[in-house]
Amino acid sequence: MSESTSDGQVVLDLSREETWVAHAALVCGIDRAVEDGEEPAAERELLLALESDEPIDRDALPTLRDAVLSYLDDAPERDVVTGRAVLGTVDAVLA
Repeated sequence: MSESTSDGQVVLDLSREETWVAHAALVCGIDRAVEDGEEPAAERELLLALESDEPIDRDALPTLRDAVLSYLDDAPERDVVTGRAVLGTVDAVLA
């Protein structure tokens, strides 16, 4: 179960596979933003937090959700169910 901290941070309870899909989604989002000439600071911060297993700012969860949704549009079939599980976890925290 994901946990919220008193300072607005969230520890997402993601499996290894779910973390991998979230990572892939953020990398794809960063690549798209850079190609469009944008600076994907929020996505980079989320990626660093995931890679270092640190809590995530609750306010950044919509960015993660958007990245996963976008990724699922063209994701390999093997990532679709796992990506939906990530969305479920994020949505549960945001509810």
